[in-house]
Amino acid sequence: MTGLLRHDDGFDAVYCGWTYVTPDGSHVFEEFAGDTGDLFAEHAQYCFSVLHTYVVSRSLVEKAGGFDPSLQTCEDWDLWQRIARTGARFGGVPEILAAYRMRADSASKNARQLLADGVRVLTRGHSTDPRIPKPHPVYPDGFPKEGLSKCKLHLACACAGYMIGKGEDASDLLDQLGGRIRSDLNPYEIGACIFRHAMVSSGRPISDWGGLRSNLKTLSDQFLDSLEAYSTSPFLAKRTGRVLNDHISVFATDRSFRGRFRYFQARARISAHRMLIQRGGGFESI
Repeated sequence: MTGLLRHDDGFDAVYCGWTYVTPDGSHVFEEFAGDTGDLFAEHAQYCFSVLHTYVVSRSLVEKAGGFDPSLQTCEDWDLWQRIARTGARFGGVPEILAAYRMRADSASKNARQLLADGVRVLTRGHSTDPRIPKPHPVYPDGFPKEGLSKCKLHLACACAGYMIGKGEDASDLLDQLGGRIRSDLNPYEIGACIFRHAMVSSGRPISDWGGLRSNLKTLSDQFLDSLEAYSTSPFLAKRTGRVLNDHISVFATDRSFRGRFRYFQARARISAHRMLIQRGGGFESI
């Protein structure tokens, strides 16, 4: 990673792939986005990667202002977003070089605080940021605000997954977002998101995941009912519930975890093929 950063003048920062590690040493949910270049749009909309997957020069961190001590969580995401806002160009190393150990007592699983801080970071990404005196050349006012509500809902689903994995009721979590938001949500994306974060938060080995089915269903059903009403997305709860059940059924009985999860990720992407990402003045369909 440092070699790429030193010898390629086109990159200001480099990131690598990473994986969660279960208590029994299994690697699950491997991640490498593969995107390179100007990644402000990505960092404005979601936490693109985890803290220890990035390599960047000290001068660029100082230019961006360093970590924000007012944030209890998400301070790394906030920093990378600001670095991206400077116009920095990111390179990627397609190898799993970082690990994130799953622990039920992890401080990052304070879901309500994570949602509160994450909403602050998202809001900053969709507006001007006075901490960066020279604004992004394409997004001087931040990423377009039209997509902010949906980004908040996706973050809330991840936080709900953390709560559900710890056996907590997340049905009132959406109250933190204020009034209702109308947004078309993809059941495959939401189901995969809740499942992944619930399993991570549980801190349990894969062999125990099947035993979590009953509790996961009860708590996720409660949250999904709230999400459907909050987002006014018809039949979202029922459709997403099926996706969650598919995940549990597959991963509780099939050890070929990586391929199966990638199948569900691909299915989510295909079902969302009409989503539009605004880039500059035009739109790119993916």
